[in-house]
Amino acid sequence: MLFMDQRIGTTFFLPSGGGDPLLWEHLFWFFGHPEVYVVLLPTMGIVADIITVFSRKKLFGYRTILYTAFATGGLSFVVWAHHQFVAGIDPRMANVFVVTTLLISIPIAEMLFSYIATLYGGSIEYTTPMLWALSFLFAFLIGGVTGIYLGASALDVYFHDSYFVLAHFHYTFFPITIIGMFAAITFWFPKMFGRMMNETLGKIHFWGTFIPFNCIFLPLFFLGLAGQHRRIYNFSHYPDLAAENLQDIRVFATTSLVIMLLFK
Repeated sequence: MLFMDQRIGTTFFLPSGGGDPLLWEHLFWFFGHPEVYVVLLPTMGIVADIITVFSRKKLFGYRTILYTAFATGGLSFVVWAHHQFVAGIDPRMANVFVVTTLLISIPIAEMLFSYIATLYGGSIEYTTPMLWALSFLFAFLIGGVTGIYLGASALDVYFHDSYFVLAHFHYTFFPITIIGMFAAITFWFPKMFGRMMNETLGKIHFWGTFIPFNCIFLPLFFLGLAGQHRRIYNFSHYPDLAAENLQDIRVFATTSLVIMLLFK
C-alpha cells in the first residue's frame, strides 16, 4: 500500500486524498507486535529445556504452560494499538487496548512462575547454559514489569518515546533474541560439534555480556523518568536534561556499551 501511494498515485496514507497516516501505524503494529511473541515462544521453550536439565526437576505446570502459550499467541493480535495511545485514537478504543495489553501479561507471568517453581528445591548446576537461562528470567522479568506501566494509557502519555521505552524494549527483546541464542548455542554445543564447550571461556563471555548489559540499559529507566526523549543530540535547548548528574548516567551507559562490545 505504501509502494502504491509512492509509485501509482493511490492515497491510502495521504490526507490530501482522503487517506489517513494513522492507518500506516495500525497496519505496521498489527504485524509488528505479534512478531515479538513469535520470537518469544521459541526462547521460552529453550529456557524450559535448560532449566529442567540443570535443576534436575520435571517442568512445573507443563500443561498450563501449553495453554498459556496458545493464549499468548491469540492475545498478541489484539494489543497493537497501545503503541498509538498518544496518536489520537478514540479514548474508548484506547481503554479496550489497555485491558488486552494487561491481559497478555497474565499468561507470560504464569510461564515465568512455572520456571521459577521448577527451580525451587532443585539441585541446580550453574553451568554456562544455566546462567544464560537464569539471566533470561531476570532480564525478561524487568522488561515485563516495566511494560505494565506502558500498557496503561494514563502513564504512557508521559513515558511514550522516552528512554524508559528504550530500556523496556531492550530488557524485553535482548533476552528473547541474544540471551536466548547464546543459551541455545551453549546448551547444544556438544551435539552440534561433538565436543564439550570450554566452561571457563563460556562463563567469561556470559559475565562480560550480562553485567555490561544491565549497566547500559538499567540507567536508561532513570533517564526516561527524568523526561529524556529519544533522538535528542543537543541538550542546550533542554536545561533540565543538561544536568550534570544525567550526563554522568549517559557516560556510564556508553562506557558499559564499549566494554560489552569487547566480549562479543
